[in-house]
Amino acid sequence: FPSHDTKLVFSDDLLSSDGWMFGAAPGEGARYKHITGINCDDYEFVTVPISILDELEISLFCKEQEGDGYDYPGVFRFLLPWFTESPDKWFCSELCAAALQYGGVIQCVVSARITPGRLYTLLTRRGKG
Repeated sequence: FPSHDTKLVFSDDLLSSDGWMFGAAPGEGARYKHITGINCDDYEFVTVPISILDELEISLFCKEQEGDGYDYPGVFRFLLPWFTESPDKWFCSELCAAALQYGGVIQCVVSARITPGRLYTLLTRRGKG
């Protein structure tokens, strides 16, 4: 998670390994994907305690972005800051940060400037300090 890819996971059941994953990926863009039997040893999860209403807000935001393209130039924006933002394209951590910001989980961030590692840090330090 902190090194290269970021997804939001909405669980069908908090004790289950089944659920829905949302994110942006090259060649796929922004989309939901049903997951079953996910091997939790292959991933690092950050549990974000939120209300059901916040989760609904986040999932509605995701639904609105579903089908948007992948922001290839956005990935290079960290090295080439003059690349402009694409309003209907996303890279993985940008989309997740925007959704979490829309739901009130994180604040005062520019999602187009959030790397997977930075989002991980924001979420794991949330509520501390």
